[in-house]
Amino acid sequence: MVLLFRYRALKFCVLCEDFVNLDEHLAVCGELRDAEILADAMNNINDSASLDEKGEQTKLAKKPISTSAQAMDHIEELRWFVERQHRERLKSLHRLVHKVEEERVRNEHNLNNIAKLNEKFKDEDKNSPYYQVGDMVAALVKITEEEENWILAEVVQFNAATNKYEVDDIDEQKDRHILSRRRVVPLPLMRANPETDPQALFQKESVVMALYPQTTCFYKAVVNQLPTTSVEEYEVLFEDPTYADGYSPPLTVAQRYVISIKDKKGKSQS
Repeated sequence: MVLLFRYRALKFCVLCEDFVNLDEHLAVCGELRDAEILADAMNNINDSASLDEKGEQTKLAKKPISTSAQAMDHIEELRWFVERQHRERLKSLHRLVHKVEEERVRNEHNLNNIAKLNEKFKDEDKNSPYYQVGDMVAALVKITEEEENWILAEVVQFNAATNKYEVDDIDEQKDRHILSRRRVVPLPLMRANPETDPQALFQKESVVMALYPQTTCFYKAVVNQLPTTSVEEYEVLFEDPTYADGYSPPLTVAQRYVISIKDKKGKSQS
């Protein structure tokens, strides 16, 4: 049978037998023996090994392994670096400790000087008079062996050796008394102004010592009225058992001669 093919107006004829046997002599695949397969596999393995060795040689050439001597040198350098850092830190710590010690010694020296100065001031204070010669004071003196009284007196002298005052009674007799500090109370040098300094005044019904009018002696009294100006006087009620209520009629006393009451131990009472 004749097959007719047409390709772009070109017509040719192929016999059926020729068409069937067209690829008879075409080699599609070959058969390999076992020896050939094994030899081919070994060749592939050797080729891979050769490539790996070349890669490793290349890598080793780029990063050579240090010798033991070089490694020891690196270790020695590291040890030296660590020891140097350690020495520097020890030096810094030593300087800090030294500085702290110097500061402690300096502060201790200052504290000792302050303590000595404080003792000196205490000694000077003990031997220094509170009141000057000529100051007017209230002085607690013995009237008899069993009786004491507060009198108006003037400072004559201060004896630093005995730490005592010599005062004169301003009464006409001018009796002189030697007294300790707790038996001498200063008199106010200024009058308080109720308008500007009301807190400087004794409050109403306060118990005080006041100079009894027309005498040079201080007696216990109670404030009855406060001054309303700086020139006004206190109005007080003196304790007096001869009156029914135990107090005298209201009497006026200048601010200077009204002071805090003192007990026999020299402590203020309100």
